[in-house]
Amino acid sequence: MNHFVVVAPLILIVAVVVSTVVFFAVRRRFADFLLTGAAVTFVLVTQVMPYGGETGHHLNLEPLRHLRVALEHGVVSAPPLTQVLLNILLTVPIGVLLPIVFPERFGRLRVVFAAGLVVSVMTEGVQYLTGRQADLDDVLANTAGAVLGAALVLLVRRRSVRSAALSVVVVVAPMAAVYVIDTPGSVHYWSIRASAVRVPEGISSRGSTAVLYRHSDAESQEQTMARLRAHLEEPLNCEDQSGDLVCSDGRLTRLAVHRWNTWSYLTDPGSTAGPAVAMIERTAEDRAARHLAVMGVDIGTLTFVEARADPVSDRMTVTFESSVEQLWGRVHVTLDGDGDLAAVQDGRIPMRVVERVETRSPRSAIDIAQDLGDGPASGVAVVRSVEIDHEFDEESGYLIPVWRIRGILTTADGRRVDWAPAIDARS
Repeated sequence: MNHFVVVAPLILIVAVVVSTVVFFAVRRRFADFLLTGAAVTFVLVTQVMPYGGETGHHLNLEPLRHLRVALEHGVVSAPPLTQVLLNILLTVPIGVLLPIVFPERFGRLRVVFAAGLVVSVMTEGVQYLTGRQADLDDVLANTAGAVLGAALVLLVRRRSVRSAALSVVVVVAPMAAVYVIDTPGSVHYWSIRASAVRVPEGISSRGSTAVLYRHSDAESQEQTMARLRAHLEEPLNCEDQSGDLVCSDGRLTRLAVHRWNTWSYLTDPGSTAGPAVAMIERTAEDRAARHLAVMGVDIGTLTFVEARADPVSDRMTVTFESSVEQLWGRVHVTLDGDGDLAAVQDGRIPMRVVERVETRSPRSAIDIAQDLGDGPASGVAVVRSVEIDHEFDEESGYLIPVWRIRGILTTADGRRVDWAPAIDARS
């Protein structure tokens, strides 16, 4: 993202400068100016702008791979689908302008198709030879964008209407269908794509059952805020801030109830006598539990996880995990060197049971993880364990059962990295 923020304005500036030169040096037609700008932008975006992870060469020769993944496993499982859409949009202006600037040469769809295909193949070839990623789906997307642009021009001019309309449908329909039939609430987390996976004996090939939960709205944000404020003595002024209910004293104390009824509390503990690293773990746990009890948190619903000191801020963060089915998530309590409260982040989400669902087998989850991976299919992943777990989907409010795979992947250049995808367990 930082690369994009820096490079995108530069690409725009270069495109405008080159287009202006062509505008004044050649025929001074505005369409020439736009076509030059679109072409320069295309070259700079595909050959200069950095993108993707540091996974080395990536050569995908499977046509429509990202559409297949989205159809089989949900749009959330196919992040490159956004790149496919951007590649289509990138060449639409070129497809629109070619028949306008060169009506005799590019007045037919098949000519635009051939030109788009040749340029796209050359573009991906250069990307691969220069150490970037080359993807057959990018070739298809760039070509489709050019054809779509030219087809729109023909439709406006009412020429070759049947061919133009068919071209629009062929380009637009598959992408639209993927999003229309997509099932929300799926969970697939990508990791590096493995060319092979070694599975230990004992990993089951049979499915089982797991519980599907959903956020419980038994208590509103206002009710949660009222419950918390009843345990605080500070006079606070409250307001709605982009969906969060925030109460503050105008200085350092801030209490906020967020979406899904999670909440946070920030205060000033005052002066600190000593560094938090001097506080032993057991003392930190007791202090944190005492502060939570004052705020009305039932300590019996929590299990201590860890206490971690930050030598930079001289503070210690104590983490608890929910031990009851009705609440999912963790609580983080920040203490200063004296053990006084500095902040609380209660990320627990109230849940209710929806149903018990059938799950796919752990082995099939591993197969899906290998198919979904990011970057090139490179290296061997060794699976250590596969365990049932849950992940919260922010869009739907569901707590979804997942198979959490843990292993180590050895890349082609010998690096050892964690291989830990989480695959939707529902069959």
